[in-house]
Amino acid sequence: MTKEREMLELAAKAAGLHNDVQWDDKWGCLTNYEWLTFDPINDDGDALRLAVKLEMMVDTVNRVVAGYLSDVCIEIDYDEQEKDPYAATRLAIVRAAAEIGRKMG
Repeated sequence: MTKEREMLELAAKAAGLHNDVQWDDKWGCLTNYEWLTFDPINDDGDALRLAVKLEMMVDTVNRVVAGYLSDVCIEIDYDEQEKDPYAATRLAIVRAAAEIGRKMG
C-alpha cells in the first residue's frame, strides 16, 4: 500500500466515506464505481469539501496550516510542492484529515 493510498483511506474514514468507497488502481483514487470518486490530493473540489466536512481552518499565508479544532495542525512549505500553493493546500488538508482518521482508531 502506498503512502498516498493510506492517507486517502484515512481521510475518507475521517469524512465518513470509508464504508462507501474502495481503492481503484486504474484511477489511483477511492471510488464507489458509480458516481463518487474521492481524490482530494489532486482535486480542488474534493479537498475543499473535505476541509468543510471536517470543519478545518486553512491558512495559506506563506505556508499552509490545516487544523481541526486545534487538535491537528499540519504545516507544508510551498517549496515541498514546487511552489504550487494549490497542491500544498490540498496536501495539508489530506494530511490533517488522515491524522484525524488515524486518531479515530
